[in-house]
Amino acid sequence: MKLGSPLLKPSPMAVLNFPGIFLLSPARSKKRNPTVVSSDGVLNVTVRQREPILRVFDAYGKTYYIDREGLSIPVSEYFTARVPVATGHINVTKKGDESGEVETDWTRLHSLVLAIDADPFFKSLTEQLDVSKSGQITIIPAAGDLKIIFGLAENIDEKLENLKA
Repeated sequence: MKLGSPLLKPSPMAVLNFPGIFLLSPARSKKRNPTVVSSDGVLNVTVRQREPILRVFDAYGKTYYIDREGLSIPVSEYFTARVPVATGHINVTKKGDESGEVETDWTRLHSLVLAIDADPFFKSLTEQLDVSKSGQITIIPAAGDLKIIFGLAENIDEKLENLKA
């Protein structure tokens, strides 16, 4: 080996294969996970574990988790997160395009899930969110045989405060 030559050839992260670890390209992650090779040839990787806040069973039969940033996480056969489940007609579209941030049914539903996750009362209450074709959301609590008709994911904070009253 020639002095000063790199120990690792630059290659895309997709070439690395670590079972159970999913490496995101910087384009898919809002936060960068720095990966550098030090001067002595040691590969340093900063890994950030993504925390699921919702499990989605979409209208196409696919299931996946969603994290706080709204990115999907594949379902693992070895681990099941204890998070609320979303079912029904969930319109998952890209959060942004070339023209900037676009609000969709999914971004509003994601805002509702973040609000539920931030409140200990609603976090323990909510077991399932069901979305109708028209975007109406029904919250199914963990206890009891009730259904809470939440409506569209609009005025979320106001509606959640009214539910507490």
